[in-house]
Amino acid sequence: MKRFSCFCLALALVAALGVSPAAAVVMEQEEADVKIAAEGYLSSLMRKIYLYEDTNTSSNPRTLLEATQTPHLVKANGENSEDATVLSVSSQQELVSFVEKNEPDLMASMESKEISVNSMMKDLQCMEDVAAYKSHVYKTQGFAYSFFDAQYHFGDVVVDGNHATAVVYEELNYQYNDCDEPSSEIGEYNLVLVKMDGKWVVADAVSDDVAFMGYYQTGYDLPSEIATYDRAMNEVKKSSAQMTVAPTLEEVPEERLLTAAANDIYYNRQSAANYALTYTSSADDGSKTPSFRNTRFHWFGADCMNFCSQAVWAGFGGSNSWTDVPGKNGMDTGGTATWWCTNTTGTKSWASCSSFRKYLGDVASDSTGIVCARDSISGGTNTLPFTASELVGAVLHVEGYANNVPTAKAHAVFVTNASGNTRDTVMVCSYNRCRKNVKLSSVCPVGGSTKAVEIMIPQTFKGGKPSLFTCGTLQNVITAQTTSKNLAGYSNVAANLTMTLLKPDGSTADSWTASNATAVTGTYANWNASGEWILKVTATTSAGATKTWYGAIRVELK
Repeated sequence: MKRFSCFCLALALVAALGVSPAAAVVMEQEEADVKIAAEGYLSSLMRKIYLYEDTNTSSNPRTLLEATQTPHLVKANGENSEDATVLSVSSQQELVSFVEKNEPDLMASMESKEISVNSMMKDLQCMEDVAAYKSHVYKTQGFAYSFFDAQYHFGDVVVDGNHATAVVYEELNYQYNDCDEPSSEIGEYNLVLVKMDGKWVVADAVSDDVAFMGYYQTGYDLPSEIATYDRAMNEVKKSSAQMTVAPTLEEVPEERLLTAAANDIYYNRQSAANYALTYTSSADDGSKTPSFRNTRFHWFGADCMNFCSQAVWAGFGGSNSWTDVPGKNGMDTGGTATWWCTNTTGTKSWASCSSFRKYLGDVASDSTGIVCARDSISGGTNTLPFTASELVGAVLHVEGYANNVPTAKAHAVFVTNASGNTRDTVMVCSYNRCRKNVKLSSVCPVGGSTKAVEIMIPQTFKGGKPSLFTCGTLQNVITAQTTSKNLAGYSNVAANLTMTLLKPDGSTADSWTASNATAVTGTYANWNASGEWILKVTATTSAGATKTWYGAIRVELK
């Protein structure tokens, strides 16, 4: 009934605009057919990557690339062209003009690339090659799932005659057989489609996936990438028998660590990991920037390091409120090397991988700043030189892209769980694309030099503790109403403490107090509303000084 009412309203609107009801029905059907074609194409790539299915459809092509394998071809650019499509020269010109006019996001992603049918075909080939590489990697590593679900959500869809564009969001929810926590990914695709012989096929596809963005302009050398990966995996297997246990942080050379002084803050790695899990929820409203991002912070567009900096900040007790974030609470604003972000802007050290690494180096000679235990591994090395427990809360810099070429350590991911210290046992969250609790080896498997990994494990925030410091423990995402959680708030000095749990609508769920204490605790088990709950901890000293800390707890009732 709701769908029928909306449809009637649509007919009334198009009639008011001078479009006949019959034409409106045709338009709606064309848009529906475009969505079916787009989802069919993306679903075939997904099944190839994750489920290892053979999705070759040359007999029933989903793309212009597959259509070139049919026997009825027309030369793409004249008789002497080596590339062939099923489109005439005039049809190609119309398609290019349509893309230039109607797909600004796609054009922006292509940057200075010349738009032609040939370049669109190369994009499609790159997409196929990246999918084939990932499928090989995942299958070789034995990725298997206790459940797997894929959904497709549509943003803008534009249909103009025989041409169309579609923005599509792919939401994947699954769970590895060897992992207790579910995983999810959300990817964005910009598609161009063309209608041939009454059927819509994909003419161009651009993804926000780092693996695609680093190769689409230069092309993906699939045989070489697979061969490099296979060689590296063979070396890993040979060396696994001689693998040594990773040293604990206490065994790491002393110069890499800093003993916390009275005004320093120790890092809470689990709170940092829970913050990352909180803001990589699988729930999404289909917007380009995920709805579950922390909107108290400024978002730059490419936000992988921005997201990791937020998690580090949370691990050092940053207060997550609409006034504390703009006030740079818990951030490094002193000395010459600074690290901060507000709701309007931020430093390069907060939002850029290379600048964050430089910041860590500059902190050594500064009075304030984040001190990390650091190390790195080459692209061919599988074992990270820390224990599993130490890696939780770590920032990793892995293969990304710069100037549209694969680049080592250009992408940031955050470690939220680890059952070991190998790439396939370390679980990470990330932005752009959004990933929750996925294996590091799926993001950055062993391989060539660009697969190197920089490891940065926060230890202390020197000079970061104010005279009155309060914080609380953050929680992982809660998915069942009756889940019992032990909540705690702390102060660095004895004070009267009040801890309040606020529901998403701002009402009080419960509160707990402690007098002349440095800790307040409570238990809660009635999470009766989905959304962002707030844990509020207030300390008031005998001298009348007051300090309040805010932390977010996400509830996603199933």
